[in-house]
Amino acid sequence: MYLETYSMEELMELIEEKGYCSVEAVEILKEMEQAKKEYDFLLRDCEEKAWKTDQVVVDYYRHLLEELRKALPYDAMGGQNTIPILVLQEFRKPDIVEKIRDFIGCQAGFSDHDLLQEIQKFMTVHLDPQGIILYMDVLGNQPVARNAYKQGGQMW
Repeated sequence: MYLETYSMEELMELIEEKGYCSVEAVEILKEMEQAKKEYDFLLRDCEEKAWKTDQVVVDYYRHLLEELRKALPYDAMGGQNTIPILVLQEFRKPDIVEKIRDFIGCQAGFSDHDLLQEIQKFMTVHLDPQGIILYMDVLGNQPVARNAYKQGGQMW
């Protein structure tokens, strides 16, 4: 549950402190891989629409993208970079839970805490460009961790 609990900056500090071979780094990598698969599936517009926190967050994300694309020119002059930054900024606003609740039009049984955790995970895995950097950094250092383990070193 690292992705839902820690911000990107806190995750990067944790990995720097504990190391790429740590249990924490491996768990964060597993969580990111699983979350990427889940969000990729939801973003492909799957037909099954269950009122779960991940689906609600992804639907709101799609709504924001559509609204921004209507309001801003989306061309080769930088719109493809501006829109993701604006969406990320929107997801970081303190009233994001209320905005999502207004968007879905019902409470759907989610607590604010559950929704905030899902938002944090979605930002880390899908919106925050540092999330990709962290993922690739940890993934890139996995062979180093495996080699240290094979040569008799401690993996954890």
